[in-house]
Amino acid sequence: MAESETARRSNELSCLVALRDAGELTITDLMAATRLSRPTADGIARALEDGGAIESAIRPAQGAGRPARVYRFTADQLTVGLEIGLSTVRVVA
Repeated sequence: MAESETARRSNELSCLVALRDAGELTITDLMAATRLSRPTADGIARALEDGGAIESAIRPAQGAGRPARVYRFTADQLTVGLEIGLSTVRVVA
């Protein structure tokens, strides 16, 4: 597996864990939880949504400004993540 593919998989796992633990997050919240840049967090969220691992909804605006899109972990299907490092293995189900 190429190094960039390994990094992407690790970032996907980080996003899934953050969403599972938090319940729902905006992209800004997801960025804070994973320390990913906005374009990376947004791209991963869209890919995970396309794959059915997460879902999104528009949160009604609270005051002025654009309504926020929130992402939620989809628990109706089994998703398992495996991260294998040089000295660690982490499984998230």
